[in-house]
Amino acid sequence: QKALLQWNSFASQRFLFATLEAELLCTALNHMGRLQENEKIYDLAEQALRESLKINPQQPGVVQHWIHIRQKACIWPVYEELPGLSLSRLRQYTSPLGMLALTEDPAVQLLTCQNFVQRTFPPSSERLSRKDKVAMGRKRVGLVSADLREHAVGFLLPEFLKGHDSEAYELYAYDFTPEEDTPLRRDLKRMFHHFIDISMLTDRQAAERIAQDGIDILIDMHGLSAGARAGIFALRPAPLQGTYLGFIGPSGMPWLDFVIADPHVLPPELAIYFTEKPVYVDGSFIPLDRKQVPIPTVTRQELNLPEEGFLMAAFGNVYKITPEMFQVWMNILKRIERSYLCLIDDNPTTVRHLKQQVEMAGVDPGRVRFLPRSDHPTFCARLRVFDVFLDTYPYNCGSTTSDVVNAGLPMVTRYGRTMVSRMGLSILTQSGDADHAVGDFEAYERKVVEIALRRQVRHDRRAFGRVSPMLNQALARACATAPASMNLTKTNGSAMGPVGVQLVLHPLQSGANGDRAGSLVEPFLDSATHLRQIRDYLLNRSMDEHSLYGFYVPEMLKCTGLSERDLENFALQAGADIDMLVFSPYWDLASLSLNPFLLAEARSPGIARAAQRLADTAGLKVQVANWVSCADASMLGLFFIARRKVWMDWLELADRLLMQEDDAIRPHLPLLYVLLGNFLLMQNRYKFKAFDTFSLCAYMPSEEPRKGHALICDALKASYQKTNHRRYLDEFLKWVSQCTETRDGA
Repeated sequence: QKALLQWNSFASQRFLFATLEAELLCTALNHMGRLQENEKIYDLAEQALRESLKINPQQPGVVQHWIHIRQKACIWPVYEELPGLSLSRLRQYTSPLGMLALTEDPAVQLLTCQNFVQRTFPPSSERLSRKDKVAMGRKRVGLVSADLREHAVGFLLPEFLKGHDSEAYELYAYDFTPEEDTPLRRDLKRMFHHFIDISMLTDRQAAERIAQDGIDILIDMHGLSAGARAGIFALRPAPLQGTYLGFIGPSGMPWLDFVIADPHVLPPELAIYFTEKPVYVDGSFIPLDRKQVPIPTVTRQELNLPEEGFLMAAFGNVYKITPEMFQVWMNILKRIERSYLCLIDDNPTTVRHLKQQVEMAGVDPGRVRFLPRSDHPTFCARLRVFDVFLDTYPYNCGSTTSDVVNAGLPMVTRYGRTMVSRMGLSILTQSGDADHAVGDFEAYERKVVEIALRRQVRHDRRAFGRVSPMLNQALARACATAPASMNLTKTNGSAMGPVGVQLVLHPLQSGANGDRAGSLVEPFLDSATHLRQIRDYLLNRSMDEHSLYGFYVPEMLKCTGLSERDLENFALQAGADIDMLVFSPYWDLASLSLNPFLLAEARSPGIARAAQRLADTAGLKVQVANWVSCADASMLGLFFIARRKVWMDWLELADRLLMQEDDAIRPHLPLLYVLLGNFLLMQNRYKFKAFDTFSLCAYMPSEEPRKGHALICDALKASYQKTNHRRYLDEFLKWVSQCTETRDGA
């Protein structure tokens, strides 16, 4: 506090004297900003550095911290142009760690790191006297770290070091960790043959000590993260130098030869954005802690959380939260009733800003809770009271994900084209939950909703796949100089298997009135029975994301005029990129109305308005009254086959419909259930194809003139959809009028 008062006293003199020296003024403001940043008083820190940059914008180091403070405070957008600082200059001065959470472009991450290295470490040809090459026999391996303690890296290291071959590798720790008396630190000290304190040594002195020790392989556990001592590695004290775990991205440091990874987190096609050569280990490069440590018992009541609510945890570091990611979380809250999101109460500034974002998103603030940080055992205990863990993107959680998987908690992650955005994919592949790793935000939302639907089906704790000791693998493969000796298999960077088209048809048991095949309104009268069968199938079976699935009542399939073989041929001819195949009957009736909801108005007045209410409550951005659908886009009952993701969206809507308490919707539940699939088509989210519509059964097969009218009406609607010319719509209404005049009550 005395220091802050002293700096503020000097900085305030700018309002008294016009000739105050700018350099000293910026120094005072920068000290204030950095100290407030360390104390997590981010609003004052951001203001102090902003004022400094207004006086002198040419301060790359200050820009770097100002941007990262805005990230940690969740001040969005993070980039804000200042006088003399354009958007491109701000990006140029962004810290490597900050950029990991700001972009999904691997080239931008590499360029940011290279810019930082060039600014921070001027080129030098100086080299120490050291070994010329790696020893042939027992090798001396050094790890340089300040995180050999209760830290994200420290929690993972024991599993990485466990089982190392002492006859092949002699381990040295070059440690500059703040001393703490904890069981973890004591365990880590025992795992090395030599534990050397370099906290009081300069980079050159530390490098000279490493060279004198004859280290063959030196591993940097920081990269470009906070506390890094890259100057040690720049002096090249060891013949082979690499990086691991501390910085999940390209370092841009020319003195590092390799990076320890796995083919999921850094597939060969993305390794071109790294200056280091990837050294692959089996399984996940993030060690999964198999040790079960005693943890306290924590209840929802103790955390002041709802006993019956669907609880979602997102406990990644707050600077990893982006506006796009936060909006996805808000969308999920809107889609899942009685759901709650818990975040870390990291600091008052960030909590205040996030609460503002919740209100701006139109979400009840009471549904987003903030829990204070805790010790590691308590954190692991808390995880067990939640229903799902939400990963961040483009900077995934790492060490936290290991805790999540170890707690048996389902996690949803999105993966991209950067190493840091694929950590979740790597870990979930190892733990057997690769289907929870998705490639876009839409699938992310859908996967969380699916877990909410599956809530009654509790997952058993996953057993991790056993792999041989990681350190032995990494060191042996780092020493291999020829790429062929690593025996790499090229992957396509996807979590999915080979693409193929396969149709799976599942018959449903008929309800009490399942034989009423001639009824338009009640082809699936016993909706609750059918929904129960469909839910059981979708939530309790392993389903291929690329296959097509269909549910049908055998008696009702007859009204289409199609057989199972016809549908199989239809699926094979449609192609692998189709999401839905529609084969609804009664095309002639569907052609005589703008859409099926308006067609149903004659039988159930008010159903179109009820459909709109349902769409609004489900967060669907559609206008029922304005939707114009041709016969091939008018869906009846379950007359469609689709991919698993489509059926999960259908199931979400069906559950929402059948649990409705809205008096405007409840009278129309049976008919809305029959027409439910149309909501999927209205959103234009899926690529669909219709069976040759006009070859299916007509509602009035004996009236050929009416069928001709229907063909013309459908063509007019198609023309209106394509051109948006009102003339086509007016002509359509004329033909419908003529058609209805020919036969009353049609």
